[in-house]
Amino acid sequence: MKEINELVFILNRYKVRQVEVISNPSNPGDKASSFREFYNLLCEGGITTDQEAASWLGESVDSKKFKRFKNDFKNRLYNTVLFIDVNLPEFTDSQRAYYVCKQRVAVMNTLRGRGTILSPLDIARKILPVAKKFEFYDVALEAIEVMKSYYAYYEGDSKILEEYCQLRKEYHEIHHAEILAREAFQRVQALSVNSVSTGPLVSTSAKKLLSELQPYQGKVKSYFFLLSYGLLKVYERMSINDWEGTIQSCREALAQLESKPSLSGVTKNAFLHQIALSELMAAHYPEALEAALQSIENVEDGTYNWFKSMEIQLNILLHKGDYEKSWEIFRKSIGHKQFQNMSATVKEPWQIYHAYLSLLSALKKLALSPRETGELKKFRLGKFLNEVPIFSRDKRGLNIPILIIQSLILLRERRFDGLEDHIECLRKYRSRHFDENNEHFRTECFIRMLQLVVKGDFERKKVEASALPLLHRMHKTPLSLANQTHEIEVVPYEQQWQWVLEMLD
Repeated sequence: MKEINELVFILNRYKVRQVEVISNPSNPGDKASSFREFYNLLCEGGITTDQEAASWLGESVDSKKFKRFKNDFKNRLYNTVLFIDVNLPEFTDSQRAYYVCKQRVAVMNTLRGRGTILSPLDIARKILPVAKKFEFYDVALEAIEVMKSYYAYYEGDSKILEEYCQLRKEYHEIHHAEILAREAFQRVQALSVNSVSTGPLVSTSAKKLLSELQPYQGKVKSYFFLLSYGLLKVYERMSINDWEGTIQSCREALAQLESKPSLSGVTKNAFLHQIALSELMAAHYPEALEAALQSIENVEDGTYNWFKSMEIQLNILLHKGDYEKSWEIFRKSIGHKQFQNMSATVKEPWQIYHAYLSLLSALKKLALSPRETGELKKFRLGKFLNEVPIFSRDKRGLNIPILIIQSLILLRERRFDGLEDHIECLRKYRSRHFDENNEHFRTECFIRMLQLVVKGDFERKKVEASALPLLHRMHKTPLSLANQTHEIEVVPYEQQWQWVLEMLD
């Protein structure tokens, strides 16, 4: 009862305020009822903007009352997060353990700060074995610090104190290595968030960071170190288009992590996703699709990783030429209730896929029902161009398929004057933004071929003959060898060129 008496003393001394959370209030007219009603509206999608929220409250967005209400509501949400039911099926054992440990650490440190002794010690003793099992070294270090203090200040037991000092040293070194590995991967990842064309930069950075982590390789075998190190190694291989090396690095990482209790579906998804992408780049479509399907089994429906897994499936199917299944994936993805909540960088590529599928439908290469065809006919080129701001600023990335699909749509609509102007813009774009190292060799060839459409007066025979040398050159450099990503070449350029010729008939 000593620990319980200690807890009761602390709680009685400092009192316990009512915990303000989003709950079901007993009095329908009180403030909590308003918060609950507001919460329900947000869940149902009835309110999505500040303007709508303020209007519901009967205030303006700039009013003090609305700002206070919004702030109080947010604080209640924060409090409510602490009561999330981690026993739900979607939580893994590792996740449950981590959330509970972190909550206990917060309680432990609060009690310790108020001068209690036995309760923090009790918590530390309980969470330390869990932290060891799941390799939560940040949690373990917090628990060890409490144990050290107890045996140093209250027991005066030098022997046990020394044991914990040595354990702290060991865990600190592991945790330090984990931090370095995580930061290394974050630095590389940051290079490609708003650009999809940074291969040389990623390669140089990743190699340097891998070299810096070399002293820990083979020595530190914790889950979080192996995870970050493995991802960094994968990115380094991908950045130089070593697709077989990428697949090998992914499988090595998964093999090292397989026995770890902390291995989650999200982690499996990360490596399987890269395997699928690498198989796609190597034009191994059955293998790519198999990896993609394995990947999506490990993520929760409607999450960021789910949308990325759906996207890689769509990429594979478009390259494979299975347009009907591509359409099914597209509709399922953009029709998901969580799609609109995704960031712009997640949503914008889907607008490019929308444009390509619209063109395929117009070219009678995508068999759809009358209703589905009607949906695609609503596609508007101008609206599409206005809704892709981030990659439009990236002169070396996803701006390329935007410009190309615009050209193809203009050709399909027989808007030759506009097409001539646009292809001239493409010519200037190519001369300004493609470097001497032929970073986008296949894309440069394809843009030159589009220029020949105008020079050939839109006559198929003349255009086809003049473009043949470029087509051969492009064919000798398949996507697997080109220094560009699958996202830039949405459909193989050889296939897109066939569409161009058919539209010239």
